[in-house]
Amino acid sequence: MNDTSIEKGKTLISITESIANIHCILNEAKKLYPIVVVSTSPIGNDERDQRIANLSQEFTLVCQELNIRYLNIFSKLISSNSWV
Repeated sequence: MNDTSIEKGKTLISITESIANIHCILNEAKKLYPIVVVSTSPIGNDERDQRIANLSQEFTLVCQELNIRYLNIFSKLISSNSWV
């Protein structure tokens, strides 16, 4: 997930901007299509995985607000020995 990548000492996109972006995109998309959002999977880097986990929690709230299904695979896969 590019939103959690670090460049020049900070994330490419702030968590606030990521939340605003997904809210805007999903709000428009749900007018046209049935939507299901799937979280990003863990990548095996503790610091980045924590940023992904934080963003995933925020995306869960956005999807709840917009009444869109959210499949959080991150929370299942992070504890899987066979995934990371």
